[in-house]
Amino acid sequence: MTRIFKVRSTRLSTDPTAPAFDVPTYDVCTLDLTTGTDARTKRPIVTPLRVGVSVLPATPADLAAARRAYTVSQGRFDPARTAAVGQGGYGTNRFVVFLSNGRLVKISSGLGPKASFGSYLAAAREVAKQTAGIPVQQPVVALQECERGTGTATKVLGAEAVIRRDRRNAYGDVECGWATKTRAVSSTATRIASARRIFQQNSSLPTAERVPLGDDGLFDAVSHSIQVRVGENKVAYFTPAPVGTGAKNDMIAFALKVSGLYTR
Repeated sequence: MTRIFKVRSTRLSTDPTAPAFDVPTYDVCTLDLTTGTDARTKRPIVTPLRVGVSVLPATPADLAAARRAYTVSQGRFDPARTAAVGQGGYGTNRFVVFLSNGRLVKISSGLGPKASFGSYLAAAREVAKQTAGIPVQQPVVALQECERGTGTATKVLGAEAVIRRDRRNAYGDVECGWATKTRAVSSTATRIASARRIFQQNSSLPTAERVPLGDDGLFDAVSHSIQVRVGENKVAYFTPAPVGTGAKNDMIAFALKVSGLYTR
């Protein structure tokens, strides 16, 4: 990886593992890559490289379905290219997905314009050599606090979840996720400076609709995601996958049930 991304050092992130709810849902390990030094602050420039492994076993048909889902939701903005790695794959300048040892593997990062399809493909080929040794967790990793959302999550998904991925994040907030093979819905939380001002700006977007949740709530008519401001700097997100799935009222009901986890 050091040679591929021209990095000075690599280490496991302080928040190394997290689920990525998509089609499919992945368990993700994050490596922090030091790519240089900021000229002004003299501090290292650190960007993440994420290696995701599908929670459920996968076949070539699942790889094709994942590519179709990407094409429908985002392909018009950034078309996928075929990636010659593992048992076949696809990718863009932002990621590569491939099939190996009965799982889908996704390579992505925050390298932005420094990355390319070629660099992700090269990284994917390195990872493909080692996928047989990557540990796989059980489909259900659940926290009792998240049970309040199971009924409304089932409504959003249209079926009972076969995957659960709940955890506490680096801030101590509970994050919850439910998924089937083709759909997912999750709640996450983070901290944002000047959240009130940002929400005021976001509320003016043509796709934004205010919803009575938290101190401020916004529903996005395109993605069907909901963001809720809690106090001055906490923001909770309630997100379906693929983008645009989950009926508006079902997503609002889900957010209403789960948002009580996120307090000041």
